[in-house]
Amino acid sequence: MHAFVLFFLVALPFVVVLALIIGVVVIGAPVRSLSVSPEVTDVVRAVSRQVQVRNLAALAAGITIGAALALLVSALSFRVQWFPFVVPTATAAGAILVFARMPTVTFREAPGIRMADLDRRRPWSAGPRWLFVLAATGAAVLTVSLVLIGVSAMPDGRSFGYVRGDLSGASSPYPGFAFGIPALIGLVVLAGAVLIALARITSAGRPTSESLREVDTVLRRIAARVVLKTAVSAILVTAGGVLFSAGGVLRQASSNLELNGGGVLQPASLIGTVIIPLGVILIVAGVVFFVLAVVDAVRRPIALVPAAPLAASASA
Repeated sequence: MHAFVLFFLVALPFVVVLALIIGVVVIGAPVRSLSVSPEVTDVVRAVSRQVQVRNLAALAAGITIGAALALLVSALSFRVQWFPFVVPTATAAGAILVFARMPTVTFREAPGIRMADLDRRRPWSAGPRWLFVLAATGAAVLTVSLVLIGVSAMPDGRSFGYVRGDLSGASSPYPGFAFGIPALIGLVVLAGAVLIALARITSAGRPTSESLREVDTVLRRIAARVVLKTAVSAILVTAGGVLFSAGGVLRQASSNLELNGGGVLQPASLIGTVIIPLGVILIVAGVVFFVLAVVDAVRRPIALVPAAPLAASASA
């Protein structure tokens, strides 16, 4: 069980990343196609290159952080059993913070009158609302799961025990508060990293030219999507790992009671049977969002489409 969780928490996402980098870069399909005036095409191409370099740098940082944490997990997992449960959030937070600290994308415009944008932009206005809702829902599910599992654990916070008449016993490692508190700290750090990155995205200066405003909006939304999908991925994988581990321990702890009780299914065993596949589903969903985040990060952000000739549009 520990090897299964470790594989999904650490190894599989990075295998997917390497495959996607090769596949997506070869395909080179843009995220959006836009039509802009001819005088700003060079500016848009330069900005697109800046975005790709920034995204690839953050992706490389995430892979490096994840690989370093994977090595620590392999070295410390038997002594620090909670460590695998902070790997996804720590890796995602590190990559997002590197992303946030990269130089902001700048539009090199011709000198002229600068105009200020008086619309107040908030961090949660940068990306699609459904991603914010999903991230908040995932964080709530993870928090509630950790609290409920922590309450049901034994006082040591790392095992699940039972007493039924003359029968008693315990099973571990159970992700009680000894595991849950580090996982919650990782979740808080990830939330802080997301807020910093979104604040950076929304506070960057906007271009003066009206022809570049749509390009700027598209680039901000792509950046916010990468950040939010990365966070959602880490949250779902962590929640899935916690539920999968807890379910396995509940099944193991109940097996002795079931054998000595004439095969009667115990409530803990039933709960474990339910949450094990739920954990697997969440892990798979987290990997899917990780894939989607990488796709948005490594693809060419904008492809320029030639504007329709004025004469043709007039005759139409």
